[in-house]
Amino acid sequence: MLIKTISAEAGAELKVGYLFDDENEPTVLFFNAVGMKVETLYQMAKRYFENGVNFITWEHRACPGDGSHDSDFVMNTQLRDAKNIADAFKLQSVNIFGWCTGASIAIKFIDEHSSLVRKAAFIDGAFLFDGVPGGDLGNAMFEMCTVINDNESSLDYFHEATQPNDQKLKMLGLERAKWLEELVIYPYMGPKARLRNYCKAIVQSCAFDPMDSLVRISCPCLVFGVKNDRMVDYVNAVRAYEAIKDCRLILTKEGGHYNFFLSPELQTLALSFVKNSNGGSFLPNKEDFACAK
Repeated sequence: MLIKTISAEAGAELKVGYLFDDENEPTVLFFNAVGMKVETLYQMAKRYFENGVNFITWEHRACPGDGSHDSDFVMNTQLRDAKNIADAFKLQSVNIFGWCTGASIAIKFIDEHSSLVRKAAFIDGAFLFDGVPGGDLGNAMFEMCTVINDNESSLDYFHEATQPNDQKLKMLGLERAKWLEELVIYPYMGPKARLRNYCKAIVQSCAFDPMDSLVRISCPCLVFGVKNDRMVDYVNAVRAYEAIKDCRLILTKEGGHYNFFLSPELQTLALSFVKNSNGGSFLPNKEDFACAK
């Protein structure tokens, strides 16, 4: 994956990871979760690029590569960043992918730039229909983020409590992939300011009811969920699927919150969805309920 920086507002620079060759080939603009490094998606980007699909992702503000945080860091800033990246690559038609909190940002982007979006896929989306992610670990993490966002004096306690250990990594399913473990735990390691910025970004990225944006989406969509996801309840995926007009649900039984990155079968489904050239979904119809495993 190639890395470059793109200038953003207020003198900020965005770290962008990409594999981009032919502008006539389909392009995936991947909204990663807040706090994730672009390297998280290297293997996925390589696979898509080798199959004729351009791939672009970046690190959201207050994430690795940008430790700053100010009062202007809100959803609108993230959306402007995404549009700046699309403009920098001169994208005229793009496939939007969003994972976890990145899915929350992605639906807002689609809402504002629907004419630019060809298709969309939402993976384990942090859609807070009921004000929380729904998984037991996800609810605890969101509560932590909310407390830190409201009262920074609690930062010392949470910084100590969130230091990774083998038990926590096992609960997340990260013992299956050491490369992913290193990239996922980054927000919790190092200076306390990193955790503070990460938590503030989480709250400001997904603390809204997504229904209004979801029902307005008109492009073909694919929604992924995992039944044993302890971060985001799979019911959120079902509700998103039910709200979107042209949508197919891919629900897996096991694999946890990072299953999509570790499952060749799921990535093949998503890649086929992108490469299908007609205007509709490559999947049959909305009534079908699919289980990839």
